Amino acid sequence: GLLSSARQLNFSDPGKAIELYTQVLKLEPDNAEALTYRSWILALTARAATGSVIQLALVTAVKDLMRAQEVDPEYPDAHCFLGIVYFRFLSNASLAKPQLDTCKAMNPPKEVQSFVDSIVAEVDKALAK
Repeated sequence: GLLSSARQLNFSDPGKAIELYTQVLKLEPDNAEALTYRSWILALTARAATGSVIQLALVTAVKDLMRAQEVDPEYPDAHCFLGIVYFRFLSNASLAKPQLDTCKAMNPPKEVQSFVDSIVAEVDKALAK
């Protein structure tokens, strides 16, 4: 129930969603979905933060996205989001590329396929420079 509630709050109340994902992780530390989506929301909310809070949020997001990949290597969302965090938030196309390639190879949901394709195109363009 906590996971379902968190999903519904991802964008309407990110702070509450993070709290719920954290509660899930207290019960199930290896829950790949909770690790992935808490990390993604942390990264998104970091944009509005300042100073060391940004760095702490992004370090935590990257660490937890990598942990989600260890827990469930077949879960594409963790690869997609880590690629985006590397590229959009940390300006590192070289680290983003393998994550996004893995994401694409895992056939993410059709709703996000065009978004993933556009990010991959941006990363490829950045690497070609």
